[in-house]
Amino acid sequence: MNSEVKRLPNVFEYLDVFKFLQDYYHYRKENQPGFSYEGWASELGFQSRSYLRMVLLGKKKVSPSFVRKFSDAQNWSNPEADYFSTLTDYSQSTRMAEKQIYGQKLIRILKIISDRLTISESIEFLSSPLHARLLVMLSFEDMITTSENLAKLLGTS
Repeated sequence: MNSEVKRLPNVFEYLDVFKFLQDYYHYRKENQPGFSYEGWASELGFQSRSYLRMVLLGKKKVSPSFVRKFSDAQNWSNPEADYFSTLTDYSQSTRMAEKQIYGQKLIRILKIISDRLTISESIEFLSSPLHARLLVMLSFEDMITTSENLAKLLGTS
């Protein structure tokens, strides 16, 4: 049995809301043995556990109500909640023009939070070149900015 405890997923490290929510669910499941879709649905004030399961499988869209309730439950700062909301729009948009708009907003949020980091956090941020490379890639207008394409180009999941 692996005694290493994984850290809670950081929303700022994701370009796909479904992947973030899946990682969040697995983190909670690993660290809280009684955690389930039913408990999570109750925690968020939803009647149906199947809605959450379908969201995590990518078969249902993340609703604005879910975004609000999930963000509130996390006690997130405004940038975290704004990033999660924009990430949801980015992940679910089907038109390239919309994706570019949401991608640019994600970049602005990342820039805001990166400006607020202390020196030690800046070193940690810069030690992972993924953020800088992502910011550059999202700025190209001719780039196909699907999470799959960006992950492939960046060599990450």
